[in-house]
Amino acid sequence: KGDSNTDLVIDIHNTTSEMGATLIILEADEFHIQMARYVKQQMPEANILVEDEKPYLEHGYLCTTGKKGVMIEVGGQPQGVLREDVYLLTQTMAEAILDFCAAYNKGEISTEALPACEAFQLGDNVSFPLDANGKRTAMIHHSLQDNDFKPLMPGMPMFRTFDGKDIVWDGDTETYPHFINEAAYFKLDVAFATAERITL
Repeated sequence: KGDSNTDLVIDIHNTTSEMGATLIILEADEFHIQMARYVKQQMPEANILVEDEKPYLEHGYLCTTGKKGVMIEVGGQPQGVLREDVYLLTQTMAEAILDFCAAYNKGEISTEALPACEAFQLGDNVSFPLDANGKRTAMIHHSLQDNDFKPLMPGMPMFRTFDGKDIVWDGDTETYPHFINEAAYFKLDVAFATAERITL
């Protein structure tokens, strides 16, 4: 790591969250902006997530073992289940990334030629409400469940407590939740991550 002979590592994941096909980039430099725009052009349904809150090499992701690295995150898919639609979305995004790299290496890509695209800038993790003993007191509200990358407005419910009360989003502005109810994050008590909608 930091001294790699590998030009690009594509780290492929699936998620139990309803995130569709999501390209995660860890740097918003010219190369990755071009890649994001190219992928979005080839896959209009794709989501672009920017996680550049810390330097590239400080991330603990497998893809950072390459000189450059990106992640593909596709869902929802239950753990232990193979779904053809998720497989095909993953394949399509991986091929779009490789097609971009081939065109980039031939000098056929310019930022100006690719239309700017919608993306989401990672914010913070939101934890499940816990009691004094560290036990959960609420679950994801049904109106938020499966609505990854859709706006959560101030005052909209995000949790339903086990005694039937709603807990609302109390942020000053809208946010775009993702990794909603992700099974891999349950042991960390993470309910979802927030994001801001941006343009790349």
